[in-house]
Amino acid sequence: METIIAVTVIALGATAAGVMVRTSMYGNEMSQQRMAAINFAREGIEAVRSIRDTNWLRYGGSCWNSLEGTDATDCAVSRIANETYYAIKLDMDSLAYYLEDVPADSDVFEDDYQLYECGITNPVTDGSGAIYGIPSDDAGCVPSDFYRNVYIDYDTVPGATYMTVTVTVGWIGEGEEKTVELEEIIGNF
Repeated sequence: METIIAVTVIALGATAAGVMVRTSMYGNEMSQQRMAAINFAREGIEAVRSIRDTNWLRYGGSCWNSLEGTDATDCAVSRIANETYYAIKLDMDSLAYYLEDVPADSDVFEDDYQLYECGITNPVTDGSGAIYGIPSDDAGCVPSDFYRNVYIDYDTVPGATYMTVTVTVGWIGEGEEKTVELEEIIGNF
């Protein structure tokens, strides 16, 4: 009788330990995916800020919110549109990001928003690395589990114009669609 009770107690303890390990591994995986998604969202906001900064350097404050490749004479025509969803494209030659209005709606899980893992050569270490983005050309990149879109909404306050940039990153984890969203104000100031 004592042996049966001892074996039962050990079996229950081992089962409980197994459940705790499985739950911990699941939580760790979900945490890693969420952290990657937050970093991709932050990168999206930084890409829009970089476009604003580049425009300031090229054209001054009047064209701060123009799309990449704008001529200073037509910056009003090629402004980043209000209440529009964009994909952040990656030029594989210059490794520069730019916004592209794609024929997709607000659902972040559209194919036009899928991020790709692209191999790059690191000139410092002569090794290779990876960069995530939506490549502008076929660069041998492979699809990742993440999607990202950018929503631009303008507002005006006395003396300054700004846009609210909302970046949504989605991924599928454990058979469910999951998303994170970051928002930041970027303006002509």
